[in-house]
Amino acid sequence: MVVWQLATLLSVYRTTETVILFSTHGAARLLECAGGLGTFRVLRQFMAKLAAHIQLASAARRRTRAEHLRDEMREHLRLKEIGVLPAGEYETAKVRILDQHSPAAQPAIARASTRL
Repeated sequence: MVVWQLATLLSVYRTTETVILFSTHGAARLLECAGGLGTFRVLRQFMAKLAAHIQLASAARRRTRAEHLRDEMREHLRLKEIGVLPAGEYETAKVRILDQHSPAAQPAIARASTRL
């Protein structure tokens, strides 16, 4: 009985919570926060502010998809240059973003209008 209780206590103690934020098109890992059980209780205020900023950024999104993807490419490059994004992850994100912008990724109507 005591062994079961100790095992339960140990497993709860070793439980971790992780929050990971990825970029929209590049799927690059921008933020990873991991901590023990109850850590995010302390971070709730930060997470609420972060969510509000994400909503503001979504509302301020560029009108065209090309402008949005260009801005996202610039942001990924900036993150790589300051050392937040490793070079390998930047290259992977760049390929994903360019794939989103390729003519094959656009709807048929959008492709037809670009040929005119």
